[in-house]
Amino acid sequence: MIKRIAGVLVMILLMTSVGLADGIRLKSRDLDLSKNRDRAVTNILVMMQEGDRTQMMAVASLNTKTGKAVMVSVDPRLMVEIPEISGEVPLSDVYVLGDRKSRGLLVARTLNRMLDLNITMYLAMDMSMIPAIVDEVGGVWITPTAEENQALGLDADTWALDGEQTLAFMRLMLPGDEGRNRSYEVMMQILRQIAGEDLMQMMGAGQKLLSSMDTNVKIMSAITLGSSLKSGEHHTDLFLPQPEAVLGTDPLRADALQMQQKLTEVIYE
Repeated sequence: MIKRIAGVLVMILLMTSVGLADGIRLKSRDLDLSKNRDRAVTNILVMMQEGDRTQMMAVASLNTKTGKAVMVSVDPRLMVEIPEISGEVPLSDVYVLGDRKSRGLLVARTLNRMLDLNITMYLAMDMSMIPAIVDEVGGVWITPTAEENQALGLDADTWALDGEQTLAFMRLMLPGDEGRNRSYEVMMQILRQIAGEDLMQMMGAGQKLLSSMDTNVKIMSAITLGSSLKSGEHHTDLFLPQPEAVLGTDPLRADALQMQQKLTEVIYE
């Protein structure tokens, strides 16, 4: 906790010293899009925020030629460089460094540089909106561990969680959670719930979902995302960094080239 507070204070001082007290400003032309990637693949950045901290970060990659969909979960503890503040910060802290219109763009640019991607679209949902959204889609279904059952005072093989229960589940921190991201599990459930509706219901639920987010994603792109992730046949999950790419765990650093190569294997080949 002391390290995190000190880090935030340093970032504030650095931003003020370079005239960025209102946050780093970016436009779409500043995204540093990769020139090496197949343009048939669309990458959409998905984030779950709790206050100023990113709890979940993923890139939804959709290949319009093959129909292949890959959800790439990126560990928000990864350390990254932000040129405007001349130093490293965890990915979880990048979003708040941007001004109000640039936060999603700043994270997209950071991932484009690190992973050699071409992310132009983003959506960020605040966790405080989860109860209303989950209740709107009729709950989420989770298969719990014994530890999760005990922590939440439940006893079931499969949970049908309401909104408040889902939020409590997302906030669980248990021993052995390394590599576990409950926010990611919930987000995937919500997307699949929406994709399971007919087109008109999907558009209505999708519009409500987007209206609760900081996003530049249009409704039809969101529907395409949900529909693609619904299909198990062409849907793959990838988690970065994989163990062989990790250079250090405290703080978490990884070999960017190895992560790029893994993305190439899973998404682009």
